Amino acid sequence: ISTAYCSLAEIYMTDCCDEPNAESECETAINKAIEADGENPEAYQLKASFYLSKENKQEALSMIKKSASLWLPHYQAVDQDKITDEESDPVEVVPLSYDARVTTAKILIEVEEFETAVTILEGLLDENEDDPQIWYMIGWANYLQGEDYKSNARFYLKKCKEVYVKTKYEDEGLLKHTEELLAELGPGDDDEDDDAEGDGDDVEDLEIDSDSESESNTNNDSETKMEH
Repeated sequence: ISTAYCSLAEIYMTDCCDEPNAESECETAINKAIEADGENPEAYQLKASFYLSKENKQEALSMIKKSASLWLPHYQAVDQDKITDEESDPVEVVPLSYDARVTTAKILIEVEEFETAVTILEGLLDENEDDPQIWYMIGWANYLQGEDYKSNARFYLKKCKEVYVKTKYEDEGLLKHTEELLAELGPGDDDEDDDAEGDGDDVEDLEIDSDSESESNTNNDSETKMEH
């Protein structure tokens, strides 16, 4: 029943959002979903989305944290082998679909709950490392946290671009924003180190050539060498 109310709420948020009573009907459906099952993370996630649509960021934060609390700790315990697979059914560990967890992470980023968002996104990467959207979102979450996270942001955004090309992903907006962020972040220490290593190789080659030339000069003109 709770899931049915969630589906109804989603309809009012999307297909019927222009209906005169869409907002009130959506809120009613979400509240009924929570009343039917107070442990349904999808219902709290929808309420978080509802509050964001009304620009009520504080209530959205409260609801999305409640949603994540209903499944994420258990998932982490299984992932860290604190609970064996025999003790946990996979469906019970992650009651939300892949796409629903992507939405959870998006909301968490929007309400600036970055650490939890990244934790969820890293779990999604374990399931599918060929999804450029996930690499992008982790990069974006790191970028939003400021100077200390630039290196992490650069790594994940570069990886996003690589996977985008590899998988022939089609989302021009995502690619454009990724490239804009990378241009703003500029080259990282790793890139500079690579350039420096290349320069060092050139210097070494020059030294070898110089040594060879000196040896040749020594053999052919010992008197000139002695004068120096």
